[in-house]
Amino acid sequence: MKKGELYKSFKVLDVVDIPDCNSKGVYLKNEVNGLEIFHLVNDDKENLFAFAFKTPVENNCGIPHIIEHSVLCGSQKYPLKDPFLVLQKQSLATYLNAYTTKDRTVYPASSMVKVEYFKLMDIYADSVFFSLLREETFLQEGIRVTEQNDEIKLQGVVYNEMKGSYSSFNSLAGDLVDEEILKGTGYDLDSGGNPKYIPDLDYKTFKAFHKKYYYPGNCLLFLYGNISTEEQIDFITENFLYKFTKNKKGVSLSKKQKLPEIKKAVNKFAPSKDEDYKKNIACISWRMPVTADSPDSSFQALELMFLSELLLGSDCAPLSKSLLKSNLGINESNFNGTCIAFKYHTFTIGLQGVKKENFRKTEKLILSELHKYSEEGFLSEDIERTLMSFNFYNKEIVRYSTPFSVNLLSKVLRSWCYGNKPWSQLLLNQMLETLKEKISSDSSYLQHLIKKYFLENKNRSFVTVEPSIKLYEKNLLEEKKRAQALYKLKGENTVLHEEKILSAYQNLIDDESCIKKISRKDLPKELVPSTLKRLDSYEIPVFYSKNPTNGILYCQIMFPCDTVNPKDYPLISILASFATQIGLKNKEWDIALQEVQQVSGDFRSSVMCLNIPDCVKSDIEKESSIKGRDYFVFEFKVLSENIKAAFEIISNYILSIDFSDEKRLMELLKISSSEFISLLNQNPSYIANLRSRCTVTREGAVKELLYGLKNYEVLNNLLSTDIKKAAQKLNKLLKSILSNGAILQLNCDTETYAAAKKHLPHFISDLRLHAPAGKNNTSINDFLPYLRLKQSKNNKFLAFQNKDVEVISIEGSVSYASCTNYMAPYGTKESEAQIVVMHLLENSILWEEIRNKGGAYGVWLNSVSALGYSTFMTYRDPTPFNSIEKYLSIKNSLCENEFNDDDIEKSIMSLYSRVIEPESPYKKGNKDMMFYLSGRTDSIIKMNIRNLLSLNKKDIQLALKDFSSKEVCGKIVICSPASNFTKKEKKLVKNFII
Repeated sequence: MKKGELYKSFKVLDVVDIPDCNSKGVYLKNEVNGLEIFHLVNDDKENLFAFAFKTPVENNCGIPHIIEHSVLCGSQKYPLKDPFLVLQKQSLATYLNAYTTKDRTVYPASSMVKVEYFKLMDIYADSVFFSLLREETFLQEGIRVTEQNDEIKLQGVVYNEMKGSYSSFNSLAGDLVDEEILKGTGYDLDSGGNPKYIPDLDYKTFKAFHKKYYYPGNCLLFLYGNISTEEQIDFITENFLYKFTKNKKGVSLSKKQKLPEIKKAVNKFAPSKDEDYKKNIACISWRMPVTADSPDSSFQALELMFLSELLLGSDCAPLSKSLLKSNLGINESNFNGTCIAFKYHTFTIGLQGVKKENFRKTEKLILSELHKYSEEGFLSEDIERTLMSFNFYNKEIVRYSTPFSVNLLSKVLRSWCYGNKPWSQLLLNQMLETLKEKISSDSSYLQHLIKKYFLENKNRSFVTVEPSIKLYEKNLLEEKKRAQALYKLKGENTVLHEEKILSAYQNLIDDESCIKKISRKDLPKELVPSTLKRLDSYEIPVFYSKNPTNGILYCQIMFPCDTVNPKDYPLISILASFATQIGLKNKEWDIALQEVQQVSGDFRSSVMCLNIPDCVKSDIEKESSIKGRDYFVFEFKVLSENIKAAFEIISNYILSIDFSDEKRLMELLKISSSEFISLLNQNPSYIANLRSRCTVTREGAVKELLYGLKNYEVLNNLLSTDIKKAAQKLNKLLKSILSNGAILQLNCDTETYAAAKKHLPHFISDLRLHAPAGKNNTSINDFLPYLRLKQSKNNKFLAFQNKDVEVISIEGSVSYASCTNYMAPYGTKESEAQIVVMHLLENSILWEEIRNKGGAYGVWLNSVSALGYSTFMTYRDPTPFNSIEKYLSIKNSLCENEFNDDDIEKSIMSLYSRVIEPESPYKKGNKDMMFYLSGRTDSIIKMNIRNLLSLNKKDIQLALKDFSSKEVCGKIVICSPASNFTKKEKKLVKNFII
């Protein structure tokens, strides 16, 4: 395609080369209906599309969020209750999602299979443009009032999700800061929905919003991958776009607004069940003079990103260091840095854990530091560290839980939505070179930016947020009042009618034949084999993974740590958290870390727990000194041209680590304690899952000691003991681990390996590495004595425990549940059959009963087949005990004819799609190493795939029977605020402490 051409009513507005992502950008607009398309054409087989609609809001009722949930609940062509659920259980998608932001709603999906890709596009397009938006869907996904156990309650999937979001002090504190600095812009409103206002939304307004914003002229369609633009336009035109013949202009997000004056200082409160000063937030927030609709906004966004990394990018960044060394707070606030995702760019700098008397001191410190930088500039080391970080940011191929193209989608939308060219923020190399030139040619350039964006910028506010028990209790009371008010407004007859029609709707059995099935012949057959090789020319075990890393070397140095006494395992995790942030024997921590960051990136330490499945234990006896062990891991990434310098600096760093800097150690302990509290209140399902399985396998016990509530107990014990003794203990532990020998892995492309190979012998010699000896001789029984939680001053979370049940007290107004089941042994056909059973249950009965009917935001039934167990979890759940009871009832009453041949075939196909899902070079290398060390070879993986693809209905029937008979193992764990429990549930958990 060429600029100016016309293809099926689409005019080619531009065609540009985008070298940063090895793509050609094709930008088109339909002259009949106004749909805009931007296609990044390249060789990637993982094609992605995303329908993005501009959806600004005028209130906090959460309309865009509820519509996001609802449009995928049935459309004209696919009149099912939940096509999205059907796709989850049968699709060959590598990514399925929908999300709402402050001013747009986005529907992305991707697949490696062309026929599946177009099927997904057809379903998504029909859903967004021709959604049925039934009243029952609104009641289920949005808001309804119900009477349960003689109590009037508000329900709805989005309502419960947002209750969970508004339960987190840190999350809400960030919203309060944004609300103040963005007041009057429209971006101070919550498009996700504030639980206080969601009940104000009615069905008529909900439908009107969709009609107002969901049409082609207000849609931006992003495409990515190797399917030609012409073929995609042919499909779009023939399947849905021909129905739109009017060119209705899209919504403008670039309207000029007269904004109110920002308050110079404001004190706010967020609900909390305690008023511990450690939660206090004190920060300065700026609204930038640049908006995303400005022609030069992309470059100014880069300047803000650069300043964010320069000032706050790590503990050794100058402003971060000053904030932490001030002792005015415990940790930097979670929302420090810049936000450039929307029309109004913001920047926030602050601390958490600030005593009230230190609020103003914090403000003065931040401003005085910025004044200092504006006058004195920055050290060359800090600038080099920041440039190094940006080099990695631009070169690295990242794919964790989402495709790499999703990162590009985000960059595209933050310029395209505001009338700028879609590729404006994709040309980072070009902009970065311009930035480097400005920095090198003008010694005061960065000082000028500090003045421009901070000191001379009058759009700033000093915002403090404190926890409030009174507000917490008030919110609980107001929720009950809102429920009663809505009940009274609707009347008993209407409420009963709504419950009746919703129940009837939820109990309908869909005919899924309207969604085309994928045939096995459409499955990609090629599997990416492990490239891991052991190199024989070294005295220690050295492994090389050949992957296209784009000139980056990922290196892991792994020391066995299972020689440590089981009771000290929590200390290994603490050691790993601090080892790359603490000082050296001959150097302050900040100087040492800065030296590392000038030549490498992401230098960190962690713990890896590896377990050998029973089916391969006899095969690894010869390599038991390295396989099936727990490892203390140092890992870093380095550009090929910096390998020699990085090897020298990092080897010296590892051998010189010293915890004797008591002030820094205490600082890190306080930060870790604060971060754990945030984790517990923001992701309680993770903590519940760790507790649920900790008595089931050795791996579960170890991970609880490393990352769970037991680890938090030990962490706080260190805080309350002699810090000098704590330092000595950690030094002794590290010395012991480093003496255990090591193995080493290089993960990189061929050219980078050639560069690394030259310096590797010196690196091994400098680190004084030798081959590991011995093997892991501990079992779960060695860890069990150290897993019981203690109710103490340092651990106020334990509400109740016995041998079967634990209740963990958390903040907020929603709950989380978890329990664990045994399953068939790994490597057997029975195991694969039970994985299919769990996939079927999760995406059918459990979704219907716990998510749709019960109102929980999420429900999962995950297999950990290599270790022989599965886990059930709910997320943001209004009735966790009911969910556990429903799950156990469903599991225990499974019958052999629960699922038909079609259900089984779809599930097998969906599970196979996970096998072929692409991985980033970093993740692929890490996974291959982990699989090797746990005895999971390519031949075993292929055997599991053969087992999966050979399953028939008889196998599933046997698996249903076997899984149904599997008892709950470990504990049932509930994370919940005490206020959530009904009288019945409080009786169920005897001696429950409120």
